[in-house]
Amino acid sequence: MTNHISITMRALVSVKIPDVLLRHHIPDKIKKLATSFKSFGILPPLLIEAAGLIIDGVDAYPVAQRRCLGHYPAKARVVLRS
Repeated sequence: MTNHISITMRALVSVKIPDVLLRHHIPDKIKKLATSFKSFGILPPLLIEAAGLIIDGVDAYPVAQRRCLGHYPAKARVVLRS
């Protein structure tokens, strides 16, 4: 098996937050991301599985929703079986 990561623009409605979060996201961090986005217009890309489940970047997701971004840069992780 090998991992392949490609960056694509994904519709936010096609991305899902996991039911069980591995860590607690502090509201202050989300607020800092929102302030950074307002100042620079950049948010870190989401790391998602091919099906759209967020692996990393759960804290950036609500910022993108609040800013009404229709599409968002995402790194899709695809496991290729050899």
